[in-house]
Amino acid sequence: MMTPTQADVDAGRAKDTGALGWYLGKPTPDYSASFGTAVKVSKNWRVNVMFESRFGEYSVTNLTDAFRKSHGLIGRNVPEAAKTEANLMDPAKAGQVRLDAANRWVREFLALSPYSGLNTIEDASFTRLRELSFAYVFNPEVAARLGAKSLTVALSGKNLWITTPYSGIDPELNAIARSNGGINDFQQSIDAFGVPIPSSWTLSLKVGM
Repeated sequence: MMTPTQADVDAGRAKDTGALGWYLGKPTPDYSASFGTAVKVSKNWRVNVMFESRFGEYSVTNLTDAFRKSHGLIGRNVPEAAKTEANLMDPAKAGQVRLDAANRWVREFLALSPYSGLNTIEDASFTRLRELSFAYVFNPEVAARLGAKSLTVALSGKNLWITTPYSGIDPELNAIARSNGGINDFQQSIDAFGVPIPSSWTLSLKVGM
């Protein structure tokens, strides 16, 4: 079996102008970036913010929604998929209604084997607010009254916001990332039956003695 060259891949990308083009993306982003700042507000307040981003032909296999939309045996629970299938299968609806339903079914809902990748692989580029924290540093006099050299109270939040075109649960999920205790490089960026990365808040007190 011949391995495609980069020229073959580039040619495939150039020809990918329709819904059934063969190049559907790749599971690793071209670029990853993080950016943030730390700001001192007046004498006592500290504010830290950190964003993370991945972009550049970054695609994730949305296997969760593929089952929700396309697997009749487990019960489709996406209303539009069920409605479209009903219009497609109803013999009383002929002509343009069934034609439109068939067109939508193929272009939006059809997935799973033997159509792996069809309507399943999505653009997963994202920017996420990874961390935001507020800290108040008490004056040394106040800390000394409590028998400490320094005293800081902080409130920090993680994974508080995300913007992404991805329609699945979370573009950072990877359900099949490890196999037999090691990384399986052939199963990356597969979103399947997980839960999104949770947002969390932490209140902390730092005492210097």
